[in-house]
Amino acid sequence: MKKIKLPKFFNYKEEDTDNGYETIQDFFLSWTFRCALEDYKDTNTMLNLYAKEVVFALLNGENNIKGEFETTTNINSEFKVIKINTLRQKGQVDLIAIIEIESDLKKSKYVLNIENKWYTSIRDGQLEKSKKYVETKYQNEHIEILHYVIFCDYEKLDDTAKRRCQENGYKYLTIEDLKYASSMNTKGETGNALFDEYWFNFSG
Repeated sequence: MKKIKLPKFFNYKEEDTDNGYETIQDFFLSWTFRCALEDYKDTNTMLNLYAKEVVFALLNGENNIKGEFETTTNINSEFKVIKINTLRQKGQVDLIAIIEIESDLKKSKYVLNIENKWYTSIRDGQLEKSKKYVETKYQNEHIEILHYVIFCDYEKLDDTAKRRCQENGYKYLTIEDLKYASSMNTKGETGNALFDEYWFNFSG
């Protein structure tokens, strides 16, 4: 008799509230970034690769003329995440990631300012406030700062949201965009229950 899969851990489609899911997105992105460290390449090689590809996409991706998120360069074996620190809810910013990478023997350092959106809209002044906090905090550290709004899917990523992002210097994308920017859709699950439940079941 064929075994059936257990029910999805994240049951948001059958629940009446979005409470907590935006926080879940914060936690999983933070954990995914930290899994990209070179230290973990032999712990779970496929998971580590996916995590590195997610980081690479955020460091190199852009919204094209159609507003779609894309990367115009490909990750290679020389790309390494050598140090990372993630902070949640600092200065009312959903997620800040300080990432140091090495590529072609050259080291670079970045700060990602990330506002995560589930099914809530961008509040008036939210992006401006977050951007000011991050740029003020890291202005003297000679770090490239990148600003993102990451939506769970395309439902709330409408023209108004896109315009607000563009006016404030934020790139915008969805969790599904990050999944496509990596090789998750072609190489499949990692065998890590926590990672796979989020990236392969929760995110669709």
